[in-house]
Amino acid sequence: MQLYTKILIGMGVGALLGAVLGPNSSILPQDAVKLRGNPSVFDKPGGQVLREAKNIDTARIVGEQPMGSISWLQVRWSYSPPQALALANKGISVKATVPYQGWVRTGSAQVTRFAPIGQTIIDWTEWIGRLFLALI
Repeated sequence: MQLYTKILIGMGVGALLGAVLGPNSSILPQDAVKLRGNPSVFDKPGGQVLREAKNIDTARIVGEQPMGSISWLQVRWSYSPPQALALANKGISVKATVPYQGWVRTGSAQVTRFAPIGQTIIDWTEWIGRLFLALI
């Protein structure tokens, strides 16, 4: 078998596994959200914005509540010590490693569901693709 054929087969297998086991997989449970652009996190669906919910990258989904055409996700997150210190410097008092809870509205580009298991698989195997590209 020619080298280019092996490379093409490897790329096809990698793309298939990425689609099946990646963070956007339809097979794996999508029980986390990525929050981009600092979206509003509320104390209850349609309630008040939580002041301590700043600079959250990811959060776990612990519940879901549909309200008409809008769906609300109940999320839980915690801050690392450096994140808590950075927020304290901005005048926002939070405790590190303590779980916080709130609600986010789905349907916006700022809130994206994903599978944490798939993201972990991608993080652990990303070096293979980078090595392949470096060798080319």
